[in-house]
Amino acid sequence: MAAITRLQLLNPFPVIKSSLLLPKYPFSISSIPNLRRKRLHRFSTTPLLSSSSNQIPESSSSTVAESPSIVGDLLDYLNESWTQFHATDMTSYTLKLDEAKYEKAEAKRQLIDAGFHLLNENDEWDLKPGGRYFFTRNMSCLVAFAVGEKYSVGNGFHVIAAHTDSPCLKLKPKSASLKSRYLMVNVQTYGSGLWHTWFDRDLSVAGRAIVRSSDGSFLHKLVKVKRPLLRVPTLAIHLDSTVNKDGFKPNLETHLIPLLATKLEETSAEPKEKSASLSSKTAHHPLLMQVSSLVLLQSVEEKCWSEVLSDELSCGIDDIVSIELNVCDTQPSCLGGGNDEFIFSGRLDNLASSYCAFRALVDSCGSPGDLSSEHAIRMVALFDNEEAGMGPGSDEAGWSGSWRLVAEKGTGCPDLLGYLGRYSRLVWGAGVVQQVGMGPGSDAAGWSGGWRDNKEKVVGWAAVVTGAGKRAAEAVGSNSVQGAGAPTMFQAMRRIVDCLAQEYVGEGAFERSIRQSFLVSADMAHGVHPNFMDKHEEHHRPELQKGLVIKHNANQRYATSGVTAFLFKEVANIHNLPTQEFVVRNDMGCGSTIGPILASGVGIRTVDCGIAQLSMHSVREICGKEDVDIAYKHFKAFYQTFSSIDRKLNVD
Repeated sequence: MAAITRLQLLNPFPVIKSSLLLPKYPFSISSIPNLRRKRLHRFSTTPLLSSSSNQIPESSSSTVAESPSIVGDLLDYLNESWTQFHATDMTSYTLKLDEAKYEKAEAKRQLIDAGFHLLNENDEWDLKPGGRYFFTRNMSCLVAFAVGEKYSVGNGFHVIAAHTDSPCLKLKPKSASLKSRYLMVNVQTYGSGLWHTWFDRDLSVAGRAIVRSSDGSFLHKLVKVKRPLLRVPTLAIHLDSTVNKDGFKPNLETHLIPLLATKLEETSAEPKEKSASLSSKTAHHPLLMQVSSLVLLQSVEEKCWSEVLSDELSCGIDDIVSIELNVCDTQPSCLGGGNDEFIFSGRLDNLASSYCAFRALVDSCGSPGDLSSEHAIRMVALFDNEEAGMGPGSDEAGWSGSWRLVAEKGTGCPDLLGYLGRYSRLVWGAGVVQQVGMGPGSDAAGWSGGWRDNKEKVVGWAAVVTGAGKRAAEAVGSNSVQGAGAPTMFQAMRRIVDCLAQEYVGEGAFERSIRQSFLVSADMAHGVHPNFMDKHEEHHRPELQKGLVIKHNANQRYATSGVTAFLFKEVANIHNLPTQEFVVRNDMGCGSTIGPILASGVGIRTVDCGIAQLSMHSVREICGKEDVDIAYKHFKAFYQTFSSIDRKLNVD
């Protein structure tokens, strides 16, 4: 077999004869003639591994089981959705150089195309049974819902919730800096990323800008620079010979600064004497703003790339009054592995869940009659800022301020107040924070076992947390206007109930509705790593390609209960869909999701689940192709059949 170059492998057209391919993975599609746009959705996957329990008639389950693959559409969605804004908003356009046309993206567009009506939170709503509606908040949070035609006041909501944000680098308000005649872009870390994976990657920027229009008004526009623009270079091994022995330990403030260009005077349109040094009033590099304005022209004026280049490059720079940009990896999402069974992509956590959720909602009510027998309201809620609580100085929890540790009375341990500074950052191992009020010897956080501050081990201290460090330990942020901590979803639920209950004279309509509701918190799960199997509990090791993972935690870091797990698994069982279960080891900390936040908000029954993946929070993650289709089918089946399943179980 002739050698194949990297360029050939990246070429979207077939370069390998089918006779030379490895045997196909058992669950993969039979052929993939074109890995470009609309790659897979016209093909169906082979039958899934099925459960023999709780079978239903073949005619009832065939609709879900025979659904076409959505993997190709997910890849398109990931490639369009570089930021949470692009994932949500419809006003983004992407210039297709090979097709010379524009297309809208992404969730918002797909909902409108599917017949959902856009609502405004500032307006009065006119809702009717059988209607489909949605609204956005901050262009990064989205709530969509479809009202069953047989809905009556007090019936419940069937919700799937996910988040649109992912760990990344974000430009600082003043991003421009100059070092050794290099133009550098100052960034801040967002979330708890594996930051070493961002080094030596072909990076660019995407996000949004506020633009002044010719009539003096201001417009909200999305920006995406698709070509490689930035890079964070590593230090040569010759200048740091101990890195392979001691590990790569970059300083996130000084080492994680992307390089934009060299010599400002050679790249700026200004005279050399004006551009030799950066003004203290310059927030962002003129070159960066110039590139951004060029991309904005693409979206505003819908010109071909060649036509835009012929325009005056400085046009519109002064009209950009504000920007909010993420640093993004430019490598496209794609299939990989010997049998094309994996998805290689950034932002799988959690855009994979988001796409499966809103696609399932759209397809569950896309045909006439799909809502004719539905008594409930089907809803999807996509939130921003879930990752915001995780960052440097935290181990599964976003802590701020200082720590004051006081030994529990009667333990004979020394007073720990003197360690105020020492414990201001990291706590690892069995001392990982759990939850407020949980665990022995705590009034603010549950500490257990031995303590390790970096590599210094302190054994047997039962302590309480007081002072400035006393706060709930959450592996998620969500405390923002567009996050799950805001009452966005519950306010929408109340408005929906009130709007549909205009002639209702009873009491407690919303409260009754919540008691009959069910929420699926969908966030990616930790698949077992073949090189680090001991990081998983021995009997709960989720595998790729084996179905959705139901997450359990006795301390309610996940909101799953025995009842909610049963109901969600019952949906899978009757549709022949596999599921897995996950619980963290007792000697390791447990992350969390938006599930407990939403569950405790108004007391809604909740199950936490997710697609198993590897390399979570890396710039480049991996999950199983089959799991995406299984998740989509599971979510779609949840919308279509949960009402009938829920009626069979009475707990209270």
